Amino acid sequence: MVLYYRPRDASDPYYSGRTKDYTHAYNSIYKSARSRPGPSSRGGGTSAVLLLVAPDVDAICAARVLIQLLKDDDIPYHVIPVNGYATLHRIVEEHIVENDNLHTVIFLNLGSVLSLPNYFATRESVDQGYSEGFPLPPNCTVHILDAHRPWNLDNLFATSPVMSRLAVWDDGDVQEQLIGLGDQADPNFQGFPNAGLVSKAYEALEFEDPDADDDSEESSEDEDEDEDEDEDEDSEEAAERKRRRAMWGLEFHDDDDEDGQSPQKKKRRKSDGDDDEGDEEDADDVSEGGDGDRSPSKSKKSKKNKEEDPSKPRRLRREEKERYRQALSRYYTRGTGFGMSVAGMMYLLANRLGRADNESLWFAVLGLSAQLNSSQLDMFTYDEYAVALASDIVATNPAPNRTAPAQLDRSASDPLISSALSTGSSIAADPDDNRIRVLQQELRFMLYRHWNLEDAMYHTGYVAAKLGTWRDKGRAKMRGMLAKMGVSLAHSRQTYEHMPLSIREDLFTRTEAIAPEYGMTDLVFRSFVRSYGLRSSPLSAMDSVEGLNALLQAAHGVRVEIDLPGMTFGRTVSASATGGMSGVGRGPGGAATAVGSVGGGGGGGAGPGASDLFGAKRVWTLTGSTSSGDAGADKENRPPGGGANADQDDVATNSGASYWEKNFAAAFHALEPRNGSSILLLRSSISLAKALHEKIVAEGTRLIQKQEIRTLRTFRLAILRDGPNLPVLAHPGTLTRLTIWLVDALRDILTEKHAQRAAAKRKRKKEEAEEDEEADEVGEVTAKSKADDAPKSLPFVVAALDESRDVYVVVGVTGAPDQGDTRYNKFGLAFQEAASRSGSTTRHDNFETSVVEVSKDDLATFVECLHIKA
Repeated sequence: MVLYYRPRDASDPYYSGRTKDYTHAYNSIYKSARSRPGPSSRGGGTSAVLLLVAPDVDAICAARVLIQLLKDDDIPYHVIPVNGYATLHRIVEEHIVENDNLHTVIFLNLGSVLSLPNYFATRESVDQGYSEGFPLPPNCTVHILDAHRPWNLDNLFATSPVMSRLAVWDDGDVQEQLIGLGDQADPNFQGFPNAGLVSKAYEALEFEDPDADDDSEESSEDEDEDEDEDEDEDSEEAAERKRRRAMWGLEFHDDDDEDGQSPQKKKRRKSDGDDDEGDEEDADDVSEGGDGDRSPSKSKKSKKNKEEDPSKPRRLRREEKERYRQALSRYYTRGTGFGMSVAGMMYLLANRLGRADNESLWFAVLGLSAQLNSSQLDMFTYDEYAVALASDIVATNPAPNRTAPAQLDRSASDPLISSALSTGSSIAADPDDNRIRVLQQELRFMLYRHWNLEDAMYHTGYVAAKLGTWRDKGRAKMRGMLAKMGVSLAHSRQTYEHMPLSIREDLFTRTEAIAPEYGMTDLVFRSFVRSYGLRSSPLSAMDSVEGLNALLQAAHGVRVEIDLPGMTFGRTVSASATGGMSGVGRGPGGAATAVGSVGGGGGGGAGPGASDLFGAKRVWTLTGSTSSGDAGADKENRPPGGGANADQDDVATNSGASYWEKNFAAAFHALEPRNGSSILLLRSSISLAKALHEKIVAEGTRLIQKQEIRTLRTFRLAILRDGPNLPVLAHPGTLTRLTIWLVDALRDILTEKHAQRAAAKRKRKKEEAEEDEEADEVGEVTAKSKADDAPKSLPFVVAALDESRDVYVVVGVTGAPDQGDTRYNKFGLAFQEAASRSGSTTRHDNFETSVVEVSKDDLATFVECLHIKA
């Protein structure tokens, strides 16, 4: 394995001039392209660099940064989206195996949990029967850039002929935690606790020689007594290794034998075992002859040889083996998490190469914002990365010399915060203004610059948690909060751009003054905004991420109705139709509606007499050039528009492409730099994002109001079996957003209930202690119980029926009790354990391990086993 470390400054305690960083990795790709030239970048044929990109915002942004670097160096490339392990299997067979022109394969946001040393192999090992992995072409290297954690340790520490062809890009986790390389010469340097223990444990257990003599000072009699126990432990260890690799290697080790080895390895082990049996027979014969006893001189000689050769594998003592097993078990069973965004890693590469620009910087911002938007990292980590990016933004985006009075800085402390951008004004500084600006204070209201303020607050999970907006009382609180802020009901129902300028300019001040009264103390955070000249009004990073996620989830394949532009004050409907929420645009059952669509057959479509003044609805669709014209122009680095040399495998134009491939192509095109149609597509995706959030919140509100959320012993469960929103919510991404919204909305209630139960338990223990006359222990019991008042996590499982395939899409989220915090998600292992124990028909193919598909008939059995296991 070739490990490339994150670029670091000389002042960093982990800096070392001897380590290879991202620039060495890219230079190796560049040299391979020059020494083994593939087809021309502008011509046909197979590209020399293959980019396999996961269908998420972070991966697409990383691909855009890398593509620009490859373009500048005239390196031919090919982009293929990969949505799961089955697709990866097919792509490897079609595009990698026996493709001798291919010298580089790059995994973007996939591959870290897959055992790549078993998945790939060299041609020599396959020809000789030592491996059944996919044979890599000669001189082909696989680069892995993935934010998913934990790493499959095989990718980092295994020994295999193919390991020299695997390159891992480390974001700092491997160096700082798994290996523990730091500046130990600095006495003030304090690294992570137990840094390096995981790598040491893996190597010790993986390369232990079970036939070697134990170098401990235990007597031979004790060793003989423990021999059977050690054999049992070794067999348990082999079974554990198989279980671990099967879990994190997913579905690609079904043909492994009982000891977790491939058939070829089994043959070799079997032959070794035969030799061992022969040795045992010889030993028995010697024993029968009376010469089988080991003399003290031979024992001393054996120990002396071991001392002379310390590198020779030895048999671990029982306590050592147990310690190492526990270290690996803790690493894998703590759950899944996320490291640095791959877009951020690509920006570090571009910056270290001296080729970073505003586009690569913006893609890094979007990758970071996408992680925060999906609750993949906590606010503290987000702020650390945001501050670093803000520093580069200030350096590369100087304020213009001439500034109109209406665009003067809102804050003298930060000259990059302009009033026009902070208020969502559609006025750009100049026609060529493409700058990025830092927003020190961004409101945590959903798409509020593109919605009306009332709807934006209603669709925000944080507001729902503090006000309980799914109830009439909560909605009344929200209107009261707006009134205290000085925003009338009429103004709160106007689109943000049409609100009075005085309200928009003072919105942050008004919100910060009133929000703490309602418990909303974390309503603002640092963010970023991008100008597009006169082509579009500025878009914030979070709004752009929402639009891109909407394209990935629902650009094709599902029917989604979006609002047409109209005067929002005309959307007011009766309180009875909205469940008491007058004017928020809710219809029966929580579905979004408008005056123009109420009478249109009840389906939400605009009737023939609908007026644009009051707003109407239409079905979302990608039309004209947006859907197919340039959607794959950068699939390979060929001229936009394609022409005769256009890529025939383009996912958007290929008639055989599936919906998820078309969705990927739409999102990929929306981020094409300096393309007018891309900017229009990105801006139009905001309407789709609003429609999706309406469905998410409507379904979440229905689940809470009808009390369809079951509280089990270790998690809460909600099952979606029917309803008009089911086709949209069956997408893993949309279902995950619904689960996150439920966690956010119910966080305060669940935490309060947990505290009440803990207080009741503490009171009961106190009474029992007093009855038993153990007053001295009362204080200790009380202090210990108070630590249990706050729950450690809020696990939530939501299942949605995909009627077209008769399967349930199941998503598990482990929420944190505090807003802005995160927890490791343990549902990945729990899902696989439940599937194994229940015998259910499942499909664990998604790169997100906490997403699984379960057969419709097996859901009850699966949930029962999940309840027992979790």
